[in-house]
Amino acid sequence: MPYKRFFGVRFEDREDFKEKVKRVLNTLPYRAFIGCNLSDGWHVKSDNYRLQEADFSALADYLPEFDPTLEMNDVSDIFSWAKAKLDYMQLKVDTVKVSKDRNDWQRVEVIDGKRGNRDGGYVLLVDDRVTLMIVNYRISDRVHIMHPSKYPYDPNQIDLNRRLEKNKAYFRQKQHLACIEEIRRKESLQGNVQTFINAELMNGTIVSYKNYRSRERVTYLATKRIERVLTMCQSFFIVVKPVEGFGQTFNPGEILIPITDLRTNEYSSLQVIYPDGKKRFIKGYPTQLGVYIFNSNLEYYNQKKMILCEGFATGASIMEALWLFGNAHDAVVACCFSKGNLQKAAEFVANSGVLDEVVVVADNDIDENGNSKNPLPADSVVGQGLDKCRLKWMYPPALKDFDYSYFRNLTEKTILDIRVRDKAVAILDTGVVNDFNDLMILAHAEQNTRSLSDSRLLAAAVDRLMGKLGPEHFLW
Repeated sequence: MPYKRFFGVRFEDREDFKEKVKRVLNTLPYRAFIGCNLSDGWHVKSDNYRLQEADFSALADYLPEFDPTLEMNDVSDIFSWAKAKLDYMQLKVDTVKVSKDRNDWQRVEVIDGKRGNRDGGYVLLVDDRVTLMIVNYRISDRVHIMHPSKYPYDPNQIDLNRRLEKNKAYFRQKQHLACIEEIRRKESLQGNVQTFINAELMNGTIVSYKNYRSRERVTYLATKRIERVLTMCQSFFIVVKPVEGFGQTFNPGEILIPITDLRTNEYSSLQVIYPDGKKRFIKGYPTQLGVYIFNSNLEYYNQKKMILCEGFATGASIMEALWLFGNAHDAVVACCFSKGNLQKAAEFVANSGVLDEVVVVADNDIDENGNSKNPLPADSVVGQGLDKCRLKWMYPPALKDFDYSYFRNLTEKTILDIRVRDKAVAILDTGVVNDFNDLMILAHAEQNTRSLSDSRLLAAAVDRLMGKLGPEHFLW
């Protein structure tokens, strides 16, 4: 992004300005150029950040200058402008409220002592322009209607046009600096998450799950029955000692999931999973288009197919199912953390031009009438030619799609793991498989102490994910 400095130049002064600015630019130790267009006006731009601190005192007649009594171009400074207008009219108000609703009034009072319902007013924003209206309630008449672009504070000012141009340059510079600051903020956010992880790994306050010797103590993962497969996935972290970071305290037993921005391939945020299963993100760090990719060493995987889901446990369950049936290297698996982000991420990767197929396994959230809260988008094909990608949506299977005889004795079996038994019974009672982790729990109940690789339920689910056929009564 080029750095810019803005100037207030009247049309009549343009040749004088160009002559002076060329002399200044010749003294700079880096390349900078003069520019002029409708949106930016007259400006100097350079790829060198030092332009922001360059000395342009020789152009003092054209430097930006804020004057609240002149035309208003920035909503954030409406308050300054309105306060100046009120003072000039001998009216005072503690707070000035900007509203688009003509019925939303802000009371004012006159300095000479008149109060009550006699005098009042409001600041109104319409079509990006500001109007200050003072109304006399006693006679129901508008005393003043002032518009910043039509009624300058001092219409007799000889150099009014120059002041207006300098004022415009002020707001252009302010907007540009805000844009640069936002870019720097996003860059620092990415660096902060990575820096925090690296520092706390060295300090021993967090540990990679792969290296954690007490994995059985991570209650959430054990309850979801996903603790084994995660030792083969990308690193995430367990808090082992209390640690401060990002304005909060992380306590032992909490899980930290690093979130990678698909646009930059850098860490942008963290999801915290508490021992009781509650989840939240660190405050102020963006999660849009953020994912956690389960596969480690991506170069060994088919990177032409991607399977996306919502939650961390759902993604881990999909990953384990693929491992069990020899499909672990046939797709990249990632979770997107929320419903809204799931659709955005799916559309983003499908349009990236590097994938042949994106399969989205959405959570099947059911309302009180048994209907899905979030109907699936239609399958589609995006891109053209060699960049064509199929975007496919599916739910986990509903129990009504299965042969119930397969499950009829399930609750009567002696399921050794009480956590699996209770969860399986709850799923069967509702008749709804909410996500792929529910499917994994049913497979554990089905197999009991036997290997999950013998589960017909999971075998059919994996075949469906990979675009193959399975037993008819187990298809989605």
